[in-house]
Amino acid sequence: MGFLRRAAYAVKCRSFILFAAISVAAMLSEARAAEGNEVLHHPVSLIPEDEPIVIETEFTTMVDKVYLNYRLPGDPAFRSLEMFLQSNGKYAVRLNTVRLTKGQSFEYYIAASTMEGAVITYPASDAELMPVQVVIAEKKVVQEAGIEAVVLSPEPNQAIGKDDFMIAVSLFSDNPIDVTKLRLMLDGDDITKKSDVTEELITYSVKNLAAGPHTARVWYAVSKEEIYKLVEWAFEITPEPTEDIFAGKGFSALATAGKVGEEAMFQDGKFRANFRSEYKSQNNIGLTTNYG
Repeated sequence: MGFLRRAAYAVKCRSFILFAAISVAAMLSEARAAEGNEVLHHPVSLIPEDEPIVIETEFTTMVDKVYLNYRLPGDPAFRSLEMFLQSNGKYAVRLNTVRLTKGQSFEYYIAASTMEGAVITYPASDAELMPVQVVIAEKKVVQEAGIEAVVLSPEPNQAIGKDDFMIAVSLFSDNPIDVTKLRLMLDGDDITKKSDVTEELITYSVKNLAAGPHTARVWYAVSKEEIYKLVEWAFEITPEPTEDIFAGKGFSALATAGKVGEEAMFQDGKFRANFRSEYKSQNNIGLTTNYG
């Protein structure tokens, strides 16, 4: 009888192991299937002004419903529009009622339910928290240069103290930007060599800019014959010294940052703030960029 009990127990164990193996295999199969549910979407960062806004996508698996979730400037939450299958095999939707002007932007992400009931998105993770960002650009610039420039500082028509002056322009493009073709002009003078220029940002800072009105321009010179103005704006430098925000709040300096890496600390008896200066230089394909 003991032998029979042990044999029956062994059969039960083998049956349980076989069932567990089948269950694990099924789960792994489902996981692999979920991994294969990719959304084939090529997002764009620029859409020309006055052009229709059309979003398209494809899938590597059969889907049931597809939605574009988008949020316009000022929207507290995302809106949803169903995307439909087109003759080219892509799902698409056209935002006919959206009217945005140059410099404005909107966000979107794509969500679809598969035939198995799973939900897949683009971006693949945290789609609602990290949606695709799209900037509306000047039609001519996008079509001819493929670059959109957004002024960060000084803002157009802003009056700013000379101590706070810094030009900062952000660049957007679907394709790599040849930084050697970018030109930053200040009052008609080419200050590109005095500026920090990367594919994403152009910056220029000086403390002795004369008080009064000034004009800045960013050009993209494809060739001597093809030169496109990406952005142009005016601002004013005021003769008054810039307010010391720390002194204005009752802070007093305990130390002054001198050499690179030294710290400057300010306190008012209750709060303490630490500042650190850094300097680095990077070389990328023969182009050296310095950061301070």
